[in-house]
Amino acid sequence: MTNLIGPLVLATAAGAAEFLGASLAIAPLRFSRRAILYLFGMSGGYMLTWSIADLMPLLIEHDPGLVTWILASYFGLYVIENLFASHAHLMPAEDPHGHALVDSWGGHKAVISNAACWAAVVGLFLHAFLDGAAIVASFTIHRSVGVLVFVAVMIHKVPEGSSLTSVLGAARQGRRVILTAAGSAVMTIAGGLAAGIIGIAQPQWAYPMLALSAGTFLFIGASNLIPATQKGESRSVVFSVLGGAVLFVLVSSLLSKTGFLHE
Repeated sequence: MTNLIGPLVLATAAGAAEFLGASLAIAPLRFSRRAILYLFGMSGGYMLTWSIADLMPLLIEHDPGLVTWILASYFGLYVIENLFASHAHLMPAEDPHGHALVDSWGGHKAVISNAACWAAVVGLFLHAFLDGAAIVASFTIHRSVGVLVFVAVMIHKVPEGSSLTSVLGAARQGRRVILTAAGSAVMTIAGGLAAGIIGIAQPQWAYPMLALSAGTFLFIGASNLIPATQKGESRSVVFSVLGGAVLFVLVSSLLSKTGFLHE
């Protein structure tokens, strides 16, 4: 149990980062729209590169059957976000066609239904739970895997918190932002606790839990974060996506040079 304290602390930090992102989106001195897009781009670039170049090969090498778990979580999140959430759209002043899960809300009336809003929130809660589970499960596999997972989770938590605020604001549920953000943070911690408990009882479940998380990482990176940068608002955002990919290479190289990959 002692070995789980560190990963659980990191899962708690990840939950706090999402709460921070949700809070910043409603704070008087919030990030600019362009700054949020840069965060989307860097997060998406890192997550996509890491998922394809490192995480999925690791899982498939261990057991090719884990592909089923990856696809199940990918399509599960896709269904929740796009079917039950009715492909909800926002209409901020500077972009009348923004997507609910990737844009900042700037309107004064409800532009998505409550059903669509809470379906999207359920999807984000599920992803938050798997974020926490991924952090703890990955450290039971190897410390280097755990570090890469933690970095991937942390760099997209602030944008994810902003997305949560966006969805609630679009449905005129702004007063519930802080409470819902706190719930998402708790879900991240709960995911870590669940992974720890399951890992103690059934260590072989670490890989399936990480595979479930891999599917959500791939979906968030490829289908939410990177598409948010493809609207032509700033060509410089392209470099943030590439920067995210470079960040993965740098973190991976640093882990290799410090011996984390061989311990």
